[in-house]
Amino acid sequence: MDEQLLIDGCKRGEALARKELYELYAPAMMSVCVPVNLVINLWDNPDWNVYVSGGAA
Repeated sequence: MDEQLLIDGCKRGEALARKELYELYAPAMMSVCVPVNLVINLWDNPDWNVYVSGGAA
């Protein structure tokens, strides 16, 4: 399905359009979101924060 048709279908609330849009872009988005989430989780970890800052958290 054409990208514009998917967008229009999503605007109309069509479940099939949402599903196809998800399947089309999910792999690319996961490749961005997973590393960002990993960095956020590491940064919130007190042990990691001491390591990267070189001092006390």
